[in-house]
Parts: sequence; C-alpha cells; structure tokens
Amino acid sequence: DKIAECNELKAEEASKKQEYDELIANADKHFGEADYESALAGYQRASSLIPGDPYPQEKVEEIDNILEQMADEQGAYEKAMADAKEYFRRKNYEEALNSYKIAAELKPEESAPKQKINELNSFLRKYEQYNTLVTDADNFYIAQDYEMAKLKYLAALEILPEENYPRGMINKIDGVLEEKEIKAYANYDEWIVKADELFNEEDYESAMIAYQKALSFKPNEKYATEKIGAINEIINYRKSQEEAYKNSIARADKLFSEESFDEARAEYVKAAEIKPMEQYPAVKIDEIDVILTEIKNKEEVYERTIAGADKLFNTGDYEEALIQYEKAVQLLPNKDYAPNQIIM
Repeated sequence: DKIAECNELKAEEASKKQEYDELIANADKHFGEADYESALAGYQRASSLIPGDPYPQEKVEEIDNILEQMADEQGAYEKAMADAKEYFRRKNYEEALNSYKIAAELKPEESAPKQKINELNSFLRKYEQYNTLVTDADNFYIAQDYEMAKLKYLAALEILPEENYPRGMINKIDGVLEEKEIKAYANYDEWIVKADELFNEEDYESAMIAYQKALSFKPNEKYATEKIGAINEIINYRKSQEEAYKNSIARADKLFSEESFDEARAEYVKAAEIKPMEQYPAVKIDEIDVILTEIKNKEEVYERTIAGADKLFNTGDYEEALIQYEKAVQLLPNKDYAPNQIIM
C-alpha cells in the first residue's frame, strides 16, 4: 500500500544520506591528508548519490585545480632536473647549479635537488683546483718542461680521474719524451733534484710524486724513501694542526657567543699559536679586548655612581639617590644592588 511504499522510500533516502555523509567524511579526511586521488573518488561518489548538494562538486573542482597545479609543478621540476643534467654533461656547471636550485625551490620536500646541489658545489671546488693544476701544466708544457707538466697533469687526474684532457696530454708528453729519447729525465738523481726543489718549496704532494718516480728507477734507495716518510709526517702534522685549530676556534666562538669573554680570548690565543698566519683569531682577540675595556669602563662608572647614590641615600636625599640608582641600573642591568635599593 502507499504507507509502506512511503516508508520504504524514506528508509532508502535515510540509507543514501548515511552513505553520503560517510563518503563526505572519508573524503574530507583524505583531503586533509593531501590524498587527493582518494578524496576525489569519494567526492565524486557522494555527488552521484546526492547530485543536488554543491559541496562535493566544489571539492571536486578544488581538487582538479590542485592536481593541475601539482602536475604543472612536477613538469617544471622534471624539466629543471633534466636541464641541470644536460648542462652538467656540457660542462656548463653554473647553469646546472641554477637549474638544480630552481628544482629545489619548486619541490622543497624533494631531497634529490639538494643532494645534487651539494655534490655539484663539492665538485666545483675540486674543479677549481683541477683547473689551476691544468693551467700550470699547460704552461710547463709550452715551456717544454715536460716532467713538471706531467706531474701537474697527474695531480689534476688525482682530483678528477674521469677527465680526459690531462690523460691525453700525459700520453702526448710520453710520446714527446720517447720521440726525443730524453733519457736523462728518467735518471734517479734528476728526479731527486726535482723532488728536492718541490720539497723546499713546500709543494709536498708534487714532491711525493717526484720521489716515488725516482724510486721507480732505484726502488731500494734510502734517501727517497726517507723523504717520502718525512712528507707523510708533515702532511699528518698539518692535518692534526688544522683539526686542533678548528676545534679551538669552535670552542672560542661558543664561549664568545656565551659572553665568556676571558675564556674565549684564551682559546683564540691558543688558536693563534697553532696557526699564527690566520687573521681570524687576532681579529676576535682585538674585538674581545675592546669589549673587556668597555665592560671595565662601565663597571668603574657603575661603582662611582653607586658610591654617590649610597652617599645621597645615607644623607637622606632619597630623590637624588633614586636618580643615581636608576642611572646605575641603566649601566649594568644585571647587577642586583641598585634595583634592590630602588625598591627600598
């Protein structure tokens, strides 16, 4: 009958409304979690259940816009990463770095561009050293000092082993030496002279290569072996001094930031003793000396001001004493005496 049919329709509508509400709640939850695909499916299903409600359709349109924007950003990100890779292949390193930075700005949550930026910056530091060595090597080659040119090309290859140019130039030098039969350069004593010159110039890495080259002709020679040992000791000492210097500076900077100026000054002095040619410790020592002088001057003025204020207080001139105590507070706010006198 009609009543039963009406009740059935009401039950159907209530069931549909319950399902609709559940779909909307789940879709809202997915939307809040940025799970836009799941949210979109939920809103579309809800809209099909109750087409007249504008809310799910509005959310569908909002998600479509978000997904479109994300797709655009993803496309731009992928293009920037691809451009960076191509620039790097062409050895246009500055443009490669710029493209990686663009990619990092487009998707800050992605680790790949940041990692590539760090790798490229590290590479560029090596590349600068490599270029310096190659330029030196080219100059030696032009001057026909082939042994020194080869040493520099070898040093360049140690920094960037995958580069072809130094290897090609080394092969070319080997060919020149072979063609001209410059056997004198293969003589142990001549390599020792070259190595000693480099050692005296404190170019220890090149000297090491030269001593090793000398040993390739006379493997059992004591002198070259001892010089290589001395170079290793020097390099290790320099490393330990550099580490000690860095640690001392770090401690000094921390003490300085904590305004422990006397302790910081002592640590900067220690760092300066480790590396006397470094300017930074001397600058910080001068800065601390100025600060300590200012503090001392302030404390002297503070003590005189307090003495005057106490005198006024003891003679009953409280109004003028208050003025002097307030001046003392302005000079050294961290001192307790003047504030306590003002409260009295």
